Amino acid sequence: MGRPTDYCDKIAIDICTEISLGRSLRSICEDETMPSVRTVITWKRKHPEFLQQYDSACIERSEMLVEDMLHIADNSDPTEAAKTRIRVDTRKWAASKMKPKKYGEQPESEVEDVDPIVVTR
Repeated sequence: MGRPTDYCDKIAIDICTEISLGRSLRSICEDETMPSVRTVITWKRKHPEFLQQYDSACIERSEMLVEDMLHIADNSDPTEAAKTRIRVDTRKWAASKMKPKKYGEQPESEVEDVDPIVVTR
């Protein structure tokens, strides 16, 4: 039996569940029992309800990335600081792109250097 190509609610739910738990679509579709990435993209175009579920799962995934960062930082080997930093920074970058309002860089308020106001009576 080959990879599924026809849309199936159960497989769609499984895909969205795995995404919300932090997995990428590419890693999910590496499983021979799952449709190819191309098929999932087609499903998103043809099935608005799946697209909505998929988008919600991606938002939930950004929350899992933050959980992953905390876990990695708290359980890392101090001798592998560079590797840990790369793992955390990668997830931080991804979360900032997936949910920029919550995890994106906040612009610093620009305050011009001005002379203080002196009040004399």
